[in-house]
Amino acid sequence: MRQVLICMALAVCISPLAASAEGQAECRHKITVAQNAGIIYWIYVKPDGVQVVVDVDTWSQSSYTTKLGLAATVECAMVNPGERLSAVVLRSHRTNKVVGRYRYPKLEVK
Repeated sequence: MRQVLICMALAVCISPLAASAEGQAECRHKITVAQNAGIIYWIYVKPDGVQVVVDVDTWSQSSYTTKLGLAATVECAMVNPGERLSAVVLRSHRTNKVVGRYRYPKLEVK
């Protein structure tokens, strides 16, 4: 339950935070919190986008808004204000299968 609550707190990064360097630092902090809580296992880059391995149990219990917030937070943390990633690909920590794909402003949940 704690992981779901922390994941829900990440959803607030959909706000104008991403428009500044301070916002980017805040998003990076939120990613660190999510990693420490076991929500995000690791993040790596591939040609088709940034890959984020997430705890699939937390992911499946989270609302669409929370999932969108997590993906937007990753993008906010990774690129300069005003820039966009080609994609944020969210993967299951158990199977490595894609559980979501985010391309601003939409998240496809699989």
